[in-house]
Amino acid sequence: MASKICIALFVVLAAIALPSCGGSDDAAPAACQTHPPLPVVKVSYPNDSAPVGANVNVAPSIDVTAGDGLDGAILRFDLIGGTLPSGLSLNPTTGRISGRVAGFPGSFSYTVRVSADCFTGSVTTSAVFFVR
Repeated sequence: MASKICIALFVVLAAIALPSCGGSDDAAPAACQTHPPLPVVKVSYPNDSAPVGANVNVAPSIDVTAGDGLDGAILRFDLIGGTLPSGLSLNPTTGRISGRVAGFPGSFSYTVRVSADCFTGSVTTSAVFFVR
């Protein structure tokens, strides 16, 4: 059966329905527990700003609005578009953007994809970081 993936992308917030892993023909990864189908997950980053030389530590907002959640799932965060300011990096496990801002003032648009090991599909969200 074809799985349905519904994606709504807003400037800073994205939502997606993620089909669960497992099923009659699928073997769930050892670390996963069977999840009910289609939990709805919203992920966002704030449009943030900092001066050159400032230390930054920005965490994503993650909200599971339907289903039994992501218990036991391991999240992965990937920078798939745009750039972060010089000196900042995305932690692929926690989703935190951190470091010491270097370079020149400007605006830096970026897109992050979030996926979970127990689910197919992903959430994509975009934001802007301003260096002043």
